[in-house]
Amino acid sequence: MQTITYELGTLLRRVKSSLYAIPQFQRDFVWTESQVRLLIDSFARNYPIGSLLVLARTSENQLQSRSVEALIENDNPDSIDSNEDTGQEVHYVLDGQQRLTSIARVFLNANKSRNYYFDLRKIYESFEDEETGWVVSRNRGKADPDRKDKNRLLRADVVLDQQKTDIYVTEYIEDSEDIKDIPELVNNKSAQRKAAARIKGIFEVIRKYQIPIVLLDRDAPVESVCRVFETINSTGTRLTTFDLAVAKFFPNPNLRELWDDTKRQCPELLSFDVDGERVLQVLALWDAKINNRPQDPTRSVLLSINKEFISQNWQVAAESLSDAYKWARENGATPKNLPNHGVLAVIAAFNIVCNEFTKKPISSWQPVLKRWYFSKVLETGAKQASNYRIGKDFSMLVKYAEDNIPLDFPIIQLSIERLIKISKPSDTRYKSLQCIMATTANADLLSGVKLDDNLEDHHIFPRSLYKKHGIPLEDLDSIINRIIVSKSTNQTLSDKLPSEYFNDLKESAMSSGIVSATDKRLQDCLIPGSIESPDFVEQFERERFKEFLRNRSEIILKKVEQVIGESLKSTNDTDEDLD
Repeated sequence: MQTITYELGTLLRRVKSSLYAIPQFQRDFVWTESQVRLLIDSFARNYPIGSLLVLARTSENQLQSRSVEALIENDNPDSIDSNEDTGQEVHYVLDGQQRLTSIARVFLNANKSRNYYFDLRKIYESFEDEETGWVVSRNRGKADPDRKDKNRLLRADVVLDQQKTDIYVTEYIEDSEDIKDIPELVNNKSAQRKAAARIKGIFEVIRKYQIPIVLLDRDAPVESVCRVFETINSTGTRLTTFDLAVAKFFPNPNLRELWDDTKRQCPELLSFDVDGERVLQVLALWDAKINNRPQDPTRSVLLSINKEFISQNWQVAAESLSDAYKWARENGATPKNLPNHGVLAVIAAFNIVCNEFTKKPISSWQPVLKRWYFSKVLETGAKQASNYRIGKDFSMLVKYAEDNIPLDFPIIQLSIERLIKISKPSDTRYKSLQCIMATTANADLLSGVKLDDNLEDHHIFPRSLYKKHGIPLEDLDSIINRIIVSKSTNQTLSDKLPSEYFNDLKESAMSSGIVSATDKRLQDCLIPGSIESPDFVEQFERERFKEFLRNRSEIILKKVEQVIGESLKSTNDTDEDLD
């Protein structure tokens, strides 16, 4: 990787020669006029605008691309591809297309609907105040003269011609009627010359502005291209494998179009904010099984899937993936607490290649899949499945279905103490436990209304007890002290003490004659005790917080055991074990 710099004029000549191409994965030009003005103002003040990240197009590295989105009169009248034999390489713009397009539109007068002008009077009066109003645009007409408004507006591309610019600036400052109301310039040749020199100096800064270009190595592998893109990209945008696949396979198949159609037809995938790469992973696993190849869906593998195979089987793969997410939802997952996307790609591919197996009675199949899934996501330190893990898990499920080879269930070591220590919502184990807890909690604890995706995570004992009574935050944030409720219930409870709202719940249940129904809701929400128990409300007193945590941990631990069975290994931890 190397960095070079081009003066503005040199960069523009390269743009006019079609030496820059925009990969299909890049979004369209979306910058606002204010963003464009700020960019041009940065040129004039010699402020850094960040570097452009480019990759040379080679015979081994072909991405479907488009021209810079500007009305450019090319020095080379042919297409981008005409540069293959000129000795000038075409480069894909991986990062910086909004800036490059803006530069081309302004300084090549190449915006199809606007002309950009520099307001000489505003430069004189307010440039030093860090104002950007000196950069203006006008609707494009049949004629787009060099100057407008009594020579006050100078078209932006003209400033690249120093001789013409110097003449125009001098004529405006010395001869224009527009400056008659600027007292310090009237009949003052010395002041006029200084004003003209200052404006000319600003335009000289623009002409000499250096734009840094980061050139990736010609033989850079896809993985490094993605990594560098993510590191350098100033907007934080992540270049995904799916983005690269869109560019590589376009126009047949047009993955972006396929994926947009899929999200309309499979709202479950849209709800869970699934990336199109997951469909490619399903296809890669499926294709590998058919051709008896290694089954790790790496980036290079995804970018090498046969185009016809994608076109013919995309819909099946997408629908199977949607079914996998529906299954996850049935097992407590929501878009907020889904533990792992990679495992669902495995299940989706498995559903395709072993269709007959998955049609077996639920009693013989679902408990096995459920146990395997939750054992995977409850592993200590579990994260999004790696490509290697995805391939291995898929192979294992297929062998179980086809050859009756026993599944390798991870051993999950949990105890009351370990459960209490799980307190970070970003922790995959936290999300997994939430899902398990949600499999029984179908209704909101207080209102009894059926829960949907609009859920919130409520502290049973409020966090305010940390400041008021010194209860450790790690205990208050524990998954054991949390319960999924509706948004309205969360707002109603706010920082109320549980002894208060559980007492209200008890009184309401007893007065309404719905004790049994309320007890059932408590059990479903894994809350210890019964409404009719003498000490039901007392267990929620602040002084009994530690006791409550242990009692609820026992209930949740039993629930986990019901789901993962022998995969659970209960432990008797010491303090040292937990450190």
